[in-house]
Amino acid sequence: MNEAHAEGGRRVLPADLRRKIAAIEASGGKGAGRCLSTGVTALDASLPGRGLALAAVHEIQGSSAAGFALHLLASGLSNEECILWCVPEGRRDHLYGPGLWQAGIDPRRLVVAVCRDREEMLWTVEEALKSGSVAAVVAQMDKDRSWGGPVSGKPVDLTASRRLQLAAEAGGGLGIILSEGGGALSPSAAATRWCVDPAPLSDTRDRACWQIALLRVRGGAVPDKDWRVRVDRDGRVSI
Repeated sequence: MNEAHAEGGRRVLPADLRRKIAAIEASGGKGAGRCLSTGVTALDASLPGRGLALAAVHEIQGSSAAGFALHLLASGLSNEECILWCVPEGRRDHLYGPGLWQAGIDPRRLVVAVCRDREEMLWTVEEALKSGSVAAVVAQMDKDRSWGGPVSGKPVDLTASRRLQLAAEAGGGLGIILSEGGGALSPSAAATRWCVDPAPLSDTRDRACWQIALLRVRGGAVPDKDWRVRVDRDGRVSI
């Protein structure tokens, strides 16, 4: 068993224990310390708990944000767990049943909430996370043109993200905020922030290829590199 050791007159915790403590600090409620694997070993190794902290909110930017979110849900949740997916009213690119099956998500597990405006979406996400009745809540917050305004790169401000984080801690589930338009970084209470964009396919039979960067991680260091992740036709991921 690993033990703390002394260094310069002070106790130093071993690396694995420091990671566990950081994971608990990043997820302070019902799901404290529990993590969801990204399905990619190198990505997991860059996170304090060797995966995405549950009872926490995470942000994904970039034009492949939704595809990466579906991958996370398929690889990290059981086949019985329910997912709430919130979209703006008037959005044209709807979730597609056969595409969900291909991504490893049974459409029967998915509840779609169509929100009339930004305030209704934030309220829906907060209440769903707080309730603990769903394993994950996904919010497609950008595409503000559906609400009659400009596309925004800052879909959730610091105050809103804090409310969502507290709700996730109370309910123990996973919150994912999608910002497919990208945009400038803004202060956030989210546990992690990612940027996921499409990359050229190395094999035309592959499902997808992503360029993934970890932009922010609470309780850990931001890597000085990004990753090109390939998803083959059978859904297997590799770097």
